[in-house]
Amino acid sequence: MTSTTLATRSPHRLRAAMRAAGLDGAQLAKSAGVSRAFVSLLLNGRRRCNPTIAAAIAQELSQPVEYLFTTAMLSDDSHNEMEDEVLSTPPALMVEDPYLGFDEVAALCNIKIKTLRHMRAVGTGPPFHKRGQLLRIRKSKALDWYRDTFENDAEDTED
Repeated sequence: MTSTTLATRSPHRLRAAMRAAGLDGAQLAKSAGVSRAFVSLLLNGRRRCNPTIAAAIAQELSQPVEYLFTTAMLSDDSHNEMEDEVLSTPPALMVEDPYLGFDEVAALCNIKIKTLRHMRAVGTGPPFHKRGQLLRIRKSKALDWYRDTFENDAEDTED
């Protein structure tokens, strides 16, 4: 039997939901039944949690679990198996330009992860920012990099 753990979709999204609910890290930890350190690690993108804890946190923040948390295989633009009513009325805090991880950028640009790593190593990859141990980039920046890099290459080969 495999165990499912969930990561925060975006630390900024979780912080914004906490602000909207009027809770700080200590208050959220106490009401969700976890430690303050655990909430801090979630806010920094360094910790994952089980679905029960994710549900408790989402309930305290009055947000859908799917809005705050994701599995490694899902991204903000995935067509998750959510009900239509949830999709048709996104929360007020919905981020239009989400942060993407390394694997999500590779999938978005249809590039092998190994190729993207090589491009980053030689300085031609997208301008990722390190957030803790994770590489993050805004979706719009990743798409701009992709257009600049690959559309310019296509124009050069046509000449």
